[in-house]
Amino acid sequence: MTKLLQQYLDSELAPLLESVRMVALSGTGDVNALVQRYFNSLISRYLRARSRGKAELSEALQNKYKEELKEAEAVMRDRADKVFFEYRKRRDVARIEFPALEIIVKEGMAGKGIPYLFRNVNGENLLTVRVVYEYFLEIPLTMENAQQVMGLLKYFINRPDCAVQEMPGLRRTYNYRLAKKWDKVAVKG
Repeated sequence: MTKLLQQYLDSELAPLLESVRMVALSGTGDVNALVQRYFNSLISRYLRARSRGKAELSEALQNKYKEELKEAEAVMRDRADKVFFEYRKRRDVARIEFPALEIIVKEGMAGKGIPYLFRNVNGENLLTVRVVYEYFLEIPLTMENAQQVMGLLKYFINRPDCAVQEMPGLRRTYNYRLAKKWDKVAVKG
């Protein structure tokens, strides 16, 4: 594969893999159609760059470019399949774990008196707690980290600056919309 084709392939892979991720998490859509669409874009960009200033390409040169493009298509399909199956697996595991985690969260939050929101979003189980006003912590929960999170939750709320270091994957967010409707959607712990 030439450097030019590798450059075009890299520029097409990032948006393709993001689209594949969204398809895997939503459960709707066709990965093969996505790959074909991005591959067609790659073909047109690459052949346009290669034939610039030339009236016609020789048959030997066309065959060479077709072979390079077949290799690029195989790379695109392989990467798209890997991303699709990885995110589909994450989504399925999160959906399976959700009922058990919901019980753990409910029991863990019962004595704490902390309002929370627990939901399955984009292939992960998120526990959202309000720190102050529109400042929230979003904590991805799994069966492995649920007990640890329940034990450290008050610490996380009191020290959100340290929470990110203690719990990789935890996100500090500002959400004005959620802050306005927090009293309606939050479950009282």
